[in-house]
Amino acid sequence: MLRLSICILVVHLTTALSPQGVLAEWQAARVRSLDVDHTRYHAQVLFVDDDNARARMAECCADTLAHWADAGWWIYPHACCLTEAAARQADPRQAVALEALGFDAYRSSAAGAALAKSDLDAYDLIVCADAGVREVVLALGGDESYEPSVRLLTDFSSVADDRSRALFDGLDDTLAVRARARQDGGDLVVAGADVTRDRAGWDALHESTLVLTAALVVFLKDSFDASFIESYNSLLRAHFHDARHLNARWSTAEPALRRHSITGALDPRERERLFDVHMTGLRQRLSGAPSSV
Repeated sequence: MLRLSICILVVHLTTALSPQGVLAEWQAARVRSLDVDHTRYHAQVLFVDDDNARARMAECCADTLAHWADAGWWIYPHACCLTEAAARQADPRQAVALEALGFDAYRSSAAGAALAKSDLDAYDLIVCADAGVREVVLALGGDESYEPSVRLLTDFSSVADDRSRALFDGLDDTLAVRARARQDGGDLVVAGADVTRDRAGWDALHESTLVLTAALVVFLKDSFDASFIESYNSLLRAHFHDARHLNARWSTAEPALRRHSITGALDPRERERLFDVHMTGLRQRLSGAPSSV
């Protein structure tokens, strides 16, 4: 057992000390430290680039994948550029290509917008196309307080998994196959590419953007689900906390709990399950019986 533990430790250290391993751990830590305000029960996400192409592509991908994940009603993606000049660099050929693949025509062809400092406060999450863009965004912010909510799109590669992969089911079949292949082993590309002169590069960028925005959608869903559950558990603790509540039943508790808006964020079956878990714990605590948890 000791030898196995040492082997596991050596493998972990070897991976961690490799450039790819260090990068992966750095990206994972950045995602874990992400500061998203859950109290408003929606996420305003702003993708930022310097070419009026990559952020627009990310906006289209995130919008489509969020709707397929049943999160389109509370994940709101938008796109902008660093400067007015960049925002005027429209490429109608990209809009045509995105529309042909089934993405929202309005988002793909909307007029570009330039980033303003007020955007850094208005959006819950700023996602930058590359490190150079992020440096400019943080410089615009002027202090370290914006660091937690300004991220690279590639940061979310650390949370791409089977659940984010499942979101590709909502895409055109051919595109879904390409996105899965990209997640399974292709390099993640974030550099811009001309859709006409470098279609292979543009396709690689698009597939990579799908992988990364799908991971972002799942991350936001997990993050908000956890906050919803904690808020609901706090509600249960406030309503059912002493001997007077030992005989409370779900049929009578549910109408009272539903007066609070947080209950609408959870499936009724999940609300009932959490109620049962809470009441079991309450009865055990008041009876002095040890918890089975």
